[in-house]
Amino acid sequence: MSDLTAAGPASVRPIRHDFVFAGDARTYFAICLRTFLLAVVTFGIYDAWGTVERRRYRMGNTRVAGHGFDYHASPIVLLIGRFVAIGVIIGIQLSVTFLPPDILGYISPAFSLLVLFGMPFVVLRSLRFHVRNTSYRNIRFDFVGGYWGAFFVTIVAPFLVGITVGLIFPWYRAKYQNFIWNNVKLGRSGFSLEMPMWPLYRAFIVTAVLGVALTVGYFALAFPGSFHLASALDIGSSVQIELLLVALTLIYGLALAAVMFIFTTALRNTTGRNLKLEGGHSFDSNVRSMKLAWIVLSRGLLATVTLGLLLPWATIQIHRYLVSETALLANGELDRFVAAEVDPGGAAVSEFGAMEGIADGVFSGI
Repeated sequence: MSDLTAAGPASVRPIRHDFVFAGDARTYFAICLRTFLLAVVTFGIYDAWGTVERRRYRMGNTRVAGHGFDYHASPIVLLIGRFVAIGVIIGIQLSVTFLPPDILGYISPAFSLLVLFGMPFVVLRSLRFHVRNTSYRNIRFDFVGGYWGAFFVTIVAPFLVGITVGLIFPWYRAKYQNFIWNNVKLGRSGFSLEMPMWPLYRAFIVTAVLGVALTVGYFALAFPGSFHLASALDIGSSVQIELLLVALTLIYGLALAAVMFIFTTALRNTTGRNLKLEGGHSFDSNVRSMKLAWIVLSRGLLATVTLGLLLPWATIQIHRYLVSETALLANGELDRFVAAEVDPGGAAVSEFGAMEGIADGVFSGI
């Protein structure tokens, strides 16, 4: 049993600490611009430093109870990981190009098995790398998940989703969230999560019904050869019809994308509301699907129109909203929590090997 129980009895009313983002888009834009320019000059090498700086800025300015998070990854380790990942890709391409077909026939099955059983290992190492390089008030996070758990959520569960034509997709997402959070620790205290199925399936059904309705309506209005909307509006010019069809397609695409946020939001809120931290601490999440859809899609369109120039601004806008709708419900004062977790001997600080950085090279650039 953790010393976190000293934070207070379970009957004490939780103290709500809202998460806030204290950063600004202008500073983040400057970081991204500097990273881009130096990456061009150094043929992409500096981007490893930029990646760490971007993550550190977002996390350092994400605060709860007056304190931000910190990110400790080494850019050198990230750079090595990227070089290894690029080397593997080049090696595969050269093998496919130059090896005789009969030899490729022998090694292809072995390579497929290597990818099948190697991907969970890579995902697991990448998770450990990011989690273990994160801290809050000088307390390191840790990830203790095992290989077979990662194998199930990355290989077995997606296969089951495929053979059921996506009908168990909410179950798969719940299993994935459970695997992540039930293996995360903050110092000596573990997180726990038991995802209920009904909120996810309800959102999944609503998303599916609205998606089908939008698709049927779109094809009913814009079916090739019988453009009913153009007829209703008495539009006869071929140019006008094409422009109207483009506009209708764009509206359909945006509406369909907005509907998808119903499930995304339900997943986030269900996770947040059921997540616990040892010692009686819990969390809350109240993200609204249509507001998130508006923020993501409108900012995404502006970033696209400006050829990526406003992408840093869009990233901060989205992050700020998600953070603002999240809260920690602390069972007592957090100072007691910190005092219980600090380990002068450094047991909470994990050693970071090069393998974690190599695995992260596959998922770099966040």
